[in-house]
Amino acid sequence: DPIRTVMGIRSYRVLADKVAAIAPVIENVGIDEIYIDLTHIEDDSLALARRIKQAVFTATGLSCSIGITSNKLLAKICSDLDKPDGITILEPGELITRIWPLAAKKINGIGPKANEKLAALQIHTIGDLAAAPAELLVAHFGRSTGAWMAQVSQGIDERPVVTWSEPKSLSRETTFDRDLHAKHDRARLSEIFTNLCMRLA
Repeated sequence: DPIRTVMGIRSYRVLADKVAAIAPVIENVGIDEIYIDLTHIEDDSLALARRIKQAVFTATGLSCSIGITSNKLLAKICSDLDKPDGITILEPGELITRIWPLAAKKINGIGPKANEKLAALQIHTIGDLAAAPAELLVAHFGRSTGAWMAQVSQGIDERPVVTWSEPKSLSRETTFDRDLHAKHDRARLSEIFTNLCMRLA
């Protein structure tokens, strides 16, 4: 079976336990996005998505958008299709009718500059990108990026759901009720910075 992936759950830190109770294989991508591998969960996809949405709402009072499909690339795109509170299920074989008509910039990783270059080549949609010769993409974007564009336009993404990674950095932070002045609030800032360092350690 293909990997079914849910993506786009907001306020992940608050609801890790609630979502993990339903689907334990979770990749945290940021404060408002996660991927969940649903491959080994027997429930119907729509019923499962509704349970996850209810868990999110119960834990946070927030809605979320969910995309369910065969890989992370498509799940990311699908989670944006029916915002702010939707569920999008992309069935096998629907790539051409539902994904190809979308703007090329809907692919995560195609930013404003790349989108501008694509437009200059008369490539506006994901379908246009899929129809473009790989050699053309490589000539204008380089071997790695051009090959990647050709691949993702076909809906291909072999990245697994990664549940753990080595942290690149550690931090602690705080937000003040008002802006503090470096000179006038020196004693208070010193106490706050010391506390942050202790929490980090």
